[in-house]
Amino acid sequence: ALISEFGKEQGGEIFDNWSQGGSKYDAAAVRAVIKSADPNGTIRIGTLFHLAKQSGYQPNRSGKSQHLINRNPILVVDKPKTDSEAQERLATSSIAQNIWDQADRQVSPSMPYVSRKQIIPTENLREIKLSKVQSLIGYVPQSSGKPLTGDTVLVAPVWMFTENGLAITNVELIDGNSKKAALAGKGTKKGGFWPATPLPEGDGAGTTILVAEGVATALSAQHATGHFAVASLSAGNLAEVGKVLLNRYPEADIVMLADLGNGQADAEKAARLINCRIAFPVLPESVEG
Repeated sequence: ALISEFGKEQGGEIFDNWSQGGSKYDAAAVRAVIKSADPNGTIRIGTLFHLAKQSGYQPNRSGKSQHLINRNPILVVDKPKTDSEAQERLATSSIAQNIWDQADRQVSPSMPYVSRKQIIPTENLREIKLSKVQSLIGYVPQSSGKPLTGDTVLVAPVWMFTENGLAITNVELIDGNSKKAALAGKGTKKGGFWPATPLPEGDGAGTTILVAEGVATALSAQHATGHFAVASLSAGNLAEVGKVLLNRYPEADIVMLADLGNGQADAEKAARLINCRIAFPVLPESVEG
């Protein structure tokens, strides 16, 4: 954000000065970040202010934040007030896009989640070091209060239809133990989805779109049937995703894929709401759901 606002020399100097105040300051790592930063990147100064305020930054007040302002007076600028939720969506989207851009395009078959679920990743899944995610977002991503663990995590981008087409609004991070975490941000997940493959053009005529709750289910269904498949990434989001897809593809045959147990009621409700078909897995008696 600093480099996109002030350029590599000035922005990098401010970033380095701030970093020196941390107990884990690593000069070589800071230089590497500055070198790799894109002055024309998607993260702007508004994102910096937004995240700083979330962590207690109070403009023009005394205290630690004022100390930072005094050290870097160039950052004291008048910003017009904007809708806080819209700003939050923009900030989260920018961070999500940055994580996606910096993730490895090749997912290792030995990644614990991939090997245990026996799935074949598509181009819409990437892998990234968990430590790199932490450096990009400034905290350890958590699932139900428990931090994600392991060396790497999968990155599944959350897409939404916008006036300009599909856009990434968030990411779901999945560790080797199947713990999942998304970035904080209001309005960045409701109605958003993860497509296993690129979605079709047109109104959906002659097309079947499968709507699953999780990434592994969507991938398995797509590989087994050859149909388009998306993941809502939460049971409570199935109906919203169904409505979005029905609006975009009014002629498509949309099928809800219900998980047995938790989430089944949400899938049934979603199917009734948009008047579509629903499919349930049939497992051998020796296999636990």
